[in-house]
Amino acid sequence: MRFVSRPAPSNPPEPLCAVCLRRSRLTSAALGVCGDCIRTCPERALAIAASVHGETRRTFGLPTSPPQTAGGVACPLCARECRLGPGERGYCGLRTANRGRLVHLGGTSRRGILHWYRDPLPTNCVADWVCPGRRQTDRHNLAVFYASCTLNCLFCQNWHFRGVSPLRERGLSAAELADAANAETFCVCFFGGDPASQ
Repeated sequence: MRFVSRPAPSNPPEPLCAVCLRRSRLTSAALGVCGDCIRTCPERALAIAASVHGETRRTFGLPTSPPQTAGGVACPLCARECRLGPGERGYCGLRTANRGRLVHLGGTSRRGILHWYRDPLPTNCVADWVCPGRRQTDRHNLAVFYASCTLNCLFCQNWHFRGVSPLRERGLSAAELADAANAETFCVCFFGGDPASQ
């Protein structure tokens, strides 16, 4: 048998901070800024971070920042406080404006943009240390995934909601979601997006 000697893998270079131009393992490769610059040069660092966040939203056709159209319709439903011009979508993606009125594309008792499935217990719930479901073996958790969010976490494990269009989805009513529960449903867990916009 012949062994081929291969060079040891080289470590990739440490990320470069776009503000101080130093390389450090403490620099976020995704954001392109280091923690020191976020703390000491927040205006420059946060402008770069906002640009990165905006680009990740643009990819999915979502507003890059909360709309603040002068004279627009105010949406009071979350801390983003969007002001929407005609046809403009809110930061959550579920609100728009038409003829000076707020229009709900989803997130009402009649129509939530979400998906669900039955997750056999014990499940991988983050609250299992306090949840009695961790001792259940013949029941399930109704796992509900909301398809909108008021945040933009770059490392969201449930980021797939961004690809869901409220204009194409039929959605579910509150009653239809409640009907999904049955005698074997032990609990309901809500996952992101963020239930607040729904």
